[in-house]
Amino acid sequence: MRILHGIVITIYTLIFLVLGMFLLAVALHFKGVIDMGDIELHIKSLPNAYFWVATAAGALLIVLIGWSNVQLALGKFMREKFIAFNNPDGQITVSLMAIEDFIKRAARQIEEVKELKADAIASRKGVHISCRVALWSDANIPEVTERIQGVVKGRVQDMLGIEEAITVKVHVAKIVQRESHKEPSRKESAETPGFRGIEYRE
Repeated sequence: MRILHGIVITIYTLIFLVLGMFLLAVALHFKGVIDMGDIELHIKSLPNAYFWVATAAGALLIVLIGWSNVQLALGKFMREKFIAFNNPDGQITVSLMAIEDFIKRAARQIEEVKELKADAIASRKGVHISCRVALWSDANIPEVTERIQGVVKGRVQDMLGIEEAITVKVHVAKIVQRESHKEPSRKESAETPGFRGIEYRE
């Protein structure tokens, strides 16, 4: 798969180089630096059979590259949206969105975490989970992030029961100050004197 991907990238690079050179030649032609007519005459001087074979081979190669890219994209899309494993009674698929929601709920047991968003990707090497978290300012970041990794990995492993590797990356995106409740000042807490009635002076 990697070899095919490298071949596709190389061929696409060559195609864009040829296209760029052609556009550069057109620009130089309009500037009068070169004459596109000479290039056209040179192409017409080639044998028709060679020109037809080269054109057909290039067109077929582009079609094959496009088709392989579609297959690679669809395969990657399916791998990244579901986790599939086999049971004796048939195949089981689990949506990655369901796993992400489960991780978000599981992180609520950690008091130092204000908010957590998870992004899960499944591949042949295992399940890769990226957590973007917002922590309270009184949190010990190394300790809390290690706990997050342990909780997420353990919960997902217990839920899916798969043997593939589960990697958890944690990115602390925000540190939030806890809201402190303001104590009423002495002036505000002082009792307002009651009504004593109307005083009469003699």
